[in-house]
Amino acid sequence: MFPHVVYDKDGIVAAAVFLAACLKWRTAGLTPWSKLQQLYRRYGFFEEANTYLVSPSPDVTTRIFNTIRQSTPQSVGSRRILRWRDLTTGFDSGTSDHVPLLPVDKSAQMITCELEGGVAFTTRGSGTEPKIKLYIEGVGESADEAKTAAAAVLQDLLHEWFKPEQNRLSLA
Repeated sequence: MFPHVVYDKDGIVAAAVFLAACLKWRTAGLTPWSKLQQLYRRYGFFEEANTYLVSPSPDVTTRIFNTIRQSTPQSVGSRRILRWRDLTTGFDSGTSDHVPLLPVDKSAQMITCELEGGVAFTTRGSGTEPKIKLYIEGVGESADEAKTAAAAVLQDLLHEWFKPEQNRLSLA
């Protein structure tokens, strides 16, 4: 009953799908909470450390991303980079031909990495504000372990890649 294209930013369809899932879970004797606990046991806990940096100009943002690319980082802190996807240059180390499956936009800055230890992040320049956005997700056997991993990668990215003091960036 759901159309292929949904013009719904507020989650009406997501709520309908969730309610359908709840009905299915109930027939299996599960509540949403017990299903969530089951998923944690199977896949681990996921926590985020998201923030943004205010950039003095688009030129500074572009320079920072170009500096990161030119340094070809192999790790972030103690975690080795397992996958590098750059949707500005059109490179993805995780595909056989190294071409990303997602759209490339040479006028925007966006890098996504998967790291050892189950941490992944995307950093991108905002299209509407003078900001560099960081979206970091950690995974662990507990919520605390996942949160600690995400927070550590955030600190490593600030120190190694973005250098707020050196680049005149202010942390949100």
